[in-house]
Amino acid sequence: MKVLELRNVYREDGAIYYFRKFKGEAVVQLPLGDYKTPITFSIETNPLGKTNIEVQLSQPVDYPVVPIKNALKEFIKSEDLQGKLP
Repeated sequence: MKVLELRNVYREDGAIYYFRKFKGEAVVQLPLGDYKTPITFSIETNPLGKTNIEVQLSQPVDYPVVPIKNALKEFIKSEDLQGKLP
């Protein structure tokens, strides 16, 4: 399993600078083929600089959800560190 890309990602407006909320579409490569789903995710930074990423899938998937969420969290973390998120 591999996360191929995040599409149409946009940031929701918020008043708290250390909590960022996003919506978009994820494309994940599964053994049965590519899977596209709308997702919402948030990135929260604590006072010590550690980030916590939460991911929610909007559609059910015929595959274990925990590995998909873990792969999405790692991909989102990488995209955020590279400055590719809005």
